[in-house]
Amino acid sequence: MNLILFGYRGAGKTTVGKFLAKKLDRPFVDTDWLIKKRYFKKWKRELSVKEIYEEYGESFFRQEESTVIKSIFKIKKSIIALGGGSLLCKKNRELVSQMGLLVYLYTQPVDHKLYRERIGGYQKMQAITINAGCHKSIQLLMRYV
Repeated sequence: MNLILFGYRGAGKTTVGKFLAKKLDRPFVDTDWLIKKRYFKKWKRELSVKEIYEEYGESFFRQEESTVIKSIFKIKKSIIALGGGSLLCKKNRELVSQMGLLVYLYTQPVDHKLYRERIGGYQKMQAITINAGCHKSIQLLMRYV
């Protein structure tokens, strides 16, 4: 079973994901990293996820995100970190919900307005919620898997 980490940007999905992957001896997949890799392969320019989003816009970025999620649909026994807005797209939500256990990483947001817009969707998708800043929550999650 895959563990799929999602939540608001800066919640620690990549950090927690790498930690869990190491502790559980599983591959780690970060959709933001895959987007950057796709972009570099196509354009031979190295940009951050934020720079890709800002330069090409949300529509382009969300399409790249969807393409990446489709490309990892069949992976198994991995820890997957989704980008903060990955679940805004209905098709992504449908795919991801079939891929494994959804784990919502909760953290206090910096941008409260955007967070309020997304919190309802995050809560609907979760199977488990953990406090990303709490080491005990992460240890409990490891026992669950």
